[in-house]
Amino acid sequence: MKTKLTQHLEDLGACAPAIEFAAGKTAKETWDNCVRPDWLLWWAARTNTNDARAIVRCAVIAARKVLPLVVAGEDRPRLAIEAAEKWVDTPTPDNAKAARAAAEAG
Repeated sequence: MKTKLTQHLEDLGACAPAIEFAAGKTAKETWDNCVRPDWLLWWAARTNTNDARAIVRCAVIAARKVLPLVVAGEDRPRLAIEAAEKWVDTPTPDNAKAARAAAEAG
């Protein structure tokens, strides 16, 4: 028997491995235990109760987890994360412009 969560994921078009991972779990358990940030962002972006700030907040959480893997002295990823966090907390046009510029710095 399908749970509401697995039905929800199927309705959204989730991949079979993600649906299998969620089987028998609550949404919170699935979210808290998933080690695939790409699945979480996919899910967040397709769940109509989330707005852009909520999705960016999720992306920032995932990105912060991998900052220790960035080469010492490479500040662009950290600066992009900080700019995105600032926009999430205070979504002004200036903060949006700064976050976009930091993300595109290359």
